[in-house]
Parts: sequence; C-alpha cells; structure tokens
Amino acid sequence: MDLTKTFIATSLFKGKYKLESAEGMIFPVVDFEALKSFQASVSKPIQAYIALMAEDSNQPAAKDAGLVIPREELFQRALHAEKYLTSYTASPRYDRIKQRYLNELHIVLLGLNNTPTYDWETFKLQPAMKQELQKLAQEQANTVTGTMVKEFLAVLQKTKDQLYVRDQGEQKEIQAVRAYMDQMEQRVDTLIRTRTTEG
Repeated sequence: MDLTKTFIATSLFKGKYKLESAEGMIFPVVDFEALKSFQASVSKPIQAYIALMAEDSNQPAAKDAGLVIPREELFQRALHAEKYLTSYTASPRYDRIKQRYLNELHIVLLGLNNTPTYDWETFKLQPAMKQELQKLAQEQANTVTGTMVKEFLAVLQKTKDQLYVRDQGEQKEIQAVRAYMDQMEQRVDTLIRTRTTEG
C-alpha cells in the first residue's frame, strides 16, 4: 500500500468510517458504533439515531439482494425504527429513519430478490412466512408495524395469498397488492401521527 492509500485509509478510520465490501467492490461507510463515543455530547434524538444506525453498521441486514440476518432480527429493527419515529417526530434525522423503516417494512412483507417471502414458482406467500407475519401482527397489534402487517395479510386473504401472478410466462402484479404497497408511506404517516409520544 503506497503512502497516499495509507493516508486515505487512516483518515477514514479517524473520521469514524470503516470499509465494507459487496459485489466485488470495497467502499467506506459510517461506523456508527464508533460514533457512540460522542453520545454524551449530543441530544437524545441524535443519541437514539446513532444507536439505531449502529445496528445496521455493525451487521447489515442485506447483502447482494438477500437478507443476511434472521427475520426475527429484521422485525426487531423495524420496531426500533418505529419507536424512533413515534418518539422524535421533530428530529432532523426523522426522514432518514422513516425511509429506513419503510425499506425494512417492505422487506418484512415481500422480502428481497434472493430471499423473497413468496415462492418463485407460484408467487404465493410461503406458509412459514405467513405464520411469521401472523405472529408478528398478533404480538405487535398495538404498533404501526403490527397494524401494517395485519392489513397486508387482509389484502392477501382476498388474493388467496398470491403476491403476483404468472401471465404468459411473465410475473405480473396483482392490483390489490400493488395498491397497498403504493399507499404504504401515507398509511405509515397516518399511524405514526396517532401514536406519537413527543411533546
């Protein structure tokens, strides 16, 4: 390693970055675990933000279009993000956490390309995944996450657990499922407003 590369690497580490790799590339990411050393100097919303982001900084939820943590851990991360949103609506990091939450909720419901919640052949929700979602909806009935999952399952009840259909050999969207996913952010905003604890 030449002096320039050494200087860059040293600067990254001092600046609380670390190196990650994916699909053959190496890139710097913020090391939120290292940022915890500043916890005493920042506000409670930022303390909570750093702690929340450290979850993914320490162990990313997804790599190479696949979930690499247990789904139970994914559920917990979504619930942690939800708690932040209902607790710190005025936080300057609110929008960033909301986007993270929406991404996690999307993975909870549909999975990722390499780890979908549905069967690739039939496009039907896998029975084991359905049981997990039913359990989450029941155990977290009073949360935004539990409500969203319950509503999603109600949509799938009408589609007989089909998330997509095969039409002339191609995967096609089901309108009811697409409509639910399209209004997900608006619905989350509404539910958060009813559960906010700030102020």
